[in-house]
Amino acid sequence: MSSAMASDDVVFSENMEAHRLRQLEKEKIHGYVLQEGVTMGTIVGSTFLGASLLAQKFLPAYRSLTFPFKVFIVSSAVMGGFFTGTDRAAMKADRAFAMRFSVTHEDELSLIKESREARNWESLRRTLYKNRFEILAASYFGILGTTLAYNFARKDIFTSQKFINARMTAQVAAIAGVGAVAVLASSTPRETVVDPYYERVLREPSTPTSK
Repeated sequence: MSSAMASDDVVFSENMEAHRLRQLEKEKIHGYVLQEGVTMGTIVGSTFLGASLLAQKFLPAYRSLTFPFKVFIVSSAVMGGFFTGTDRAAMKADRAFAMRFSVTHEDELSLIKESREARNWESLRRTLYKNRFEILAASYFGILGTTLAYNFARKDIFTSQKFINARMTAQVAAIAGVGAVAVLASSTPRETVVDPYYERVLREPSTPTSK
């Protein structure tokens, strides 16, 4: 009876020790995730704050915005950077934790990752090439509108120059887009559509028709 009780005490103490170690590991992971989030939020917030100060000095359109809206932009950037950093750190910690109990070798994971990245890039390239005209048109008019808005915020040039600057910028972007489409066209493999009935007629010998 005493030996059974001693064995139960040993098992209980081992379970308590394992639970304590798991809690310490969880706290360590949580601290790492929060640290990465704070670091990313600080970097993004500092970048947006510097960009806001530069825009306040050089862009009249941004200078005309209200102060609370500018604070909202910078604070949104800080929060976005924080949550992005914590999300990436949490996924990285989860993968590292899962690898400790995984039976898959690291070289196999690298091969799977390379194959998946190749498929994703091939799918993206085909999608871009398929919708090339829509993307070019959207880019042209988007850059044209953005450049017009920027030029109309300037007070040191005439109205005709504003339209000319916007048109030239959009045209340069369109030429660059056409060059990118040409690169995509040269690197995208052609898809050949095979008619199975035509192939069968070519492969099978012709049979004489009965008269």
